[in-house]
Amino acid sequence: SKILPKETYVEHIGSSAVPGLRGKGLIDILVGTSKNKIKKIKTALEKEGYEFRPKAGNKNRLFFIRDYVSKGKIRRAHIHLVSYLSKEWLGPIAVRDYLRKSREEVRKYEEVKRRAVKIAKGNGKKYREAKDNYLKRLTERALRKI
Repeated sequence: SKILPKETYVEHIGSSAVPGLRGKGLIDILVGTSKNKIKKIKTALEKEGYEFRPKAGNKNRLFFIRDYVSKGKIRRAHIHLVSYLSKEWLGPIAVRDYLRKSREEVRKYEEVKRRAVKIAKGNGKKYREAKDNYLKRLTERALRKI
């Protein structure tokens, strides 16, 4: 079913969007729309089985998860719902595009992620916190390259 209204933009982001970057086997999708459509899309996503996780996002980035089966395996999708052309939209796309062009930065990011996994021991919040400073600096560099 079509759940996203017109003038909604969708981008594949995260590790699985960067060839050669190891990830956790999930897919991150960035959905950008006008601020006045966010509440409507949030409701539509929830009706379609996407679980809203308020603590995993913030007031400018609503976060949802949904498991699905692909090729006989359970996979997870993360949806990041943001205001189109906001920093929450531009930052992840800039990082993705920057990583696609820099093997050296991909290696650095993989090391940061490995350390974060060890520190977090399965705790998603600790995992994100362990990557946070690096990701902020990476995002600033990537945005300067646009």
